[in-house]
Amino acid sequence: ELNYFTNVTQLANGQFFGCSSLVSIGLDNITSITRTAGSATFGGCVSLLNVSLPNIVTLAGWAFQDCSSLRLADIGPNCTSIDWRTFQNCPMDTLICRAVNPPAMGDTTLKSTCIIYVPDESVDAYKAASSWSGRADYIRPLSEY
Repeated sequence: ELNYFTNVTQLANGQFFGCSSLVSIGLDNITSITRTAGSATFGGCVSLLNVSLPNIVTLAGWAFQDCSSLRLADIGPNCTSIDWRTFQNCPMDTLICRAVNPPAMGDTTLKSTCIIYVPDESVDAYKAASSWSGRADYIRPLSEY
């Protein structure tokens, strides 16, 4: 596990692209993962099993593209945006989104059976939100996790 980012709040363009031995990483201080051009920040990290982003506000498109072992993403309560294809080609079983208000979400290409856990009081809001409503059958209260 890599935990050297105590003073870093933003990651961008391919900083960990292709780190095939990366299994776990501490991202507690990260508030933004951006992609203006170039490679996905964690793209191709084929050994990454789960990711926790407790302070994330914005999560860029393709951030975890082709992380072929990624099973769980836990996104904190301050998240306002999960961009287009953030989890493309990831076999995720579980997405936890702790934001009370549903973040704007592009086409994340979640695995069709990925269960999404959200705050209990927000289940109906997520199911009704335009960017989440197509996954309504897979949205569950966090208390069931």
